[in-house]
Amino acid sequence: MAPGEVKTVTAGAKVDGLNFWSWGYGYLYDVFTTLKVSGRPVDIVRTRTGFRQTEFRNGMVKLNDRVIQLKGYAQRTTNEWPATGLSVPPWVSDFSNQLMVQGNANLVRWMHVTPWKQDVESCDRVGLMQSVPAGDSEKDADGRRWEQRLELMRDAIIYNRNNPSVIFWESGNKGRQRRSHDGK
Repeated sequence: MAPGEVKTVTAGAKVDGLNFWSWGYGYLYDVFTTLKVSGRPVDIVRTRTGFRQTEFRNGMVKLNDRVIQLKGYAQRTTNEWPATGLSVPPWVSDFSNQLMVQGNANLVRWMHVTPWKQDVESCDRVGLMQSVPAGDSEKDADGRRWEQRLELMRDAIIYNRNNPSVIFWESGNKGRQRRSHDGK
């Protein structure tokens, strides 16, 4: 490839004995992508991810071919703790999110903004599904504010695209309403 040239390359292979990521069972894999030049590795990227199957049809949500009733919490995205605030180590995020799973929750809907990566990855580990917002407010946005929300949503999706616990993306806290012809 020439300097600055962009190419899209795809690869695929069958995998045997794969364990699906599921509620309460955050089975994760490390996938390594290696770029070789003349047979020698020049770049290696590790991606931690899980594999699961979701289906949203006929008013049902399916996870790995099983209908699942969604129940859980609308947690503040900061997920802070008394005395420490939001500066918590990863084990505290695991502890906090595992408490939701032990309380029979299978979904956390983070409030208003994309949660920090530590909590997203914690939900991957403990098997807690997530609804992830990009950024929003208590009312609909129009014009440039709506465009900014869409741009933020795109970035949030790219940033968290390999996290199996993210099953919903949310672009606003309120449904978009149709307006009549007179603007009301």
